[in-house]
Amino acid sequence: MKKRTVILIFIIMSLSITIYYYFALFGHKRVHKFEVVDFSVSKKDSLIPYINKGYSTQIIKINGNVDDTIRIKGFYGNSIYLTGNIDKEYYIEYYGGTPAFMSFEPYKAKKGKLKIKHIIK
Repeated sequence: MKKRTVILIFIIMSLSITIYYYFALFGHKRVHKFEVVDFSVSKKDSLIPYINKGYSTQIIKINGNVDDTIRIKGFYGNSIYLTGNIDKEYYIEYYGGTPAFMSFEPYKAKKGKLKIKHIIK
């Protein structure tokens, strides 16, 4: 009975320490959410990483619909053009150190509704 108790305490402490270090190193992310309903203006967003934290991915999620083409920038200078009903997720390598940027431009679109989520983790 005593040996079981010691083993159980050891397992619980090991799991607790593992979970603590996991969240200390990787349990952080920055998220900005915004909705686009005014297609007369562009929107820019930047996420500033926490110092000394490990990042690996920048994610841009776009949901909604537009009447014509929009442009999303944030892919190392490259643009993505989207139109119609949109339900897309883009994953880009990102390692922190500098802010992560993305921008929305209405391009040819005049109306619609979009939800955009910009994430670094």
